[in-house]
Amino acid sequence: TCSSNQELIATVGFDSQVRLFSAADGSLKQKFDGPCQDLRGVKFSPDCSIVAAAGRNGIIRLWNVRHKEVAQELTGHTRRIRALAFSPDGTQLASAGEDRTTRVWDVAGGREIVALPTRPAKVMSLAFYAADRISTGCTDNRIRIWNVETGRQLQTLEGHTGSVACLAWQPGLLASGGYDTTVRLWRLDNLAERANRVEEGPTLN
Repeated sequence: TCSSNQELIATVGFDSQVRLFSAADGSLKQKFDGPCQDLRGVKFSPDCSIVAAAGRNGIIRLWNVRHKEVAQELTGHTRRIRALAFSPDGTQLASAGEDRTTRVWDVAGGREIVALPTRPAKVMSLAFYAADRISTGCTDNRIRIWNVETGRQLQTLEGHTGSVACLAWQPGLLASGGYDTTVRLWRLDNLAERANRVEEGPTLN
């Protein structure tokens, strides 16, 4: 994942290392010890001051990039974490994975704010699209839209025929990619709490 200022790229893999590389020349700038082997998620906070990583053991570790030290360690998941996402203002961190729960954390205090209700599918991807709205991409091929403050599911988006492996938000549109090798764009109407698919990307070989 790339920092919002496009200066650093964070990578994780099947070992326990989180590596930060210069986006300009590819040089290794920092290296952190992750919370476990087999890391599956890594994200920068919007202001690039924090990097979070998680994986097999369900523990999330956050580092202060500037001071090169652990800032928080968050526990609550019981199985592998596959996705992390910061809220637009960086005050909250969402996490989800194979225990079929999505948890939202207060970054500064390290406390859990809400655990969204369990659903019958593993969560593969996450994206905030407002301070109190989050989308989850799941292994049942569905995207679910949630109100973080109430913990209520607002909408289910259907169209993918494979697990929804990635989500990304830009103002006005939610992009999703799946194991069905398609990319789909969704227009979200926050006021009416509705969503409509507006475009299906080409099938990739």
